[in-house]
Amino acid sequence: MKKYVVRGGRYGGEVTIGRVSKEFVEYWSPKVEEDGDGDLINHVVNLDYDGADVDPSLPTMTVDGNTAWYEIDDIEHSNGYYADSNFFVTELDEEGNETGDEVEFTNASLYGREAYNETSMPEPTEYLTQEDVDNYVPVLVFHSGEKGAFGQWIIETEEDFDPYKFTFSILETNLGEFVERVWYDGVEIDCDYDWCDSIGKGYYAQVGYMNPKWHDSADKYTDEYLEDEGFWESFNDSVEWEKEQAGKENE
Repeated sequence: MKKYVVRGGRYGGEVTIGRVSKEFVEYWSPKVEEDGDGDLINHVVNLDYDGADVDPSLPTMTVDGNTAWYEIDDIEHSNGYYADSNFFVTELDEEGNETGDEVEFTNASLYGREAYNETSMPEPTEYLTQEDVDNYVPVLVFHSGEKGAFGQWIIETEEDFDPYKFTFSILETNLGEFVERVWYDGVEIDCDYDWCDSIGKGYYAQVGYMNPKWHDSADKYTDEYLEDEGFWESFNDSVEWEKEQAGKENE
């Protein structure tokens, strides 16, 4: 049995999406649109500390008051590598020590899960009813961009590591796309989050509106759903196409 460790690119971070008060969004939305997200970020980060520098006249983050940004996560909370980065694989010896060179690779994703938001409250259209509009809720999207490691995946196989057997899912948000789940040869591999170490590079924030009824929830993506909806079939077709292209390049 051979053993390998796979890690993502050098950048990623934590992202949260959660409901906030309507007043919070109405106050900050025009400011972000006009001046960027700098003042919103400073305000939200100050709330993560003692809040002493926060103007008490400003709208509270939620109807119950202020809290830390990473607690505003009733819709999404993820921490991972950026999905547009490549992966790196290294073989392990019997004691679990890395041996040989780190090899960079990439492959097709299995699916992308959308968690986008509107930056302003939408108006009814031919395709968007008033009922749809009424279902939108105010949200804060916050992302801590970081450099470092966001976990690793240990893969055991009878044969040499095959990058074409590796795939992953993506969480898609307004502030970035992130690796969520990983599979090798059709089997999901748990992420080892003990191997995490990163340095903050910057914050990004946005306020807006989402319709929870249209939220592409992670709970939906069961093994049965992935099979029944043809995700594995589409992935296998993508792999065959990639192999054909690689063969042409080597001719």
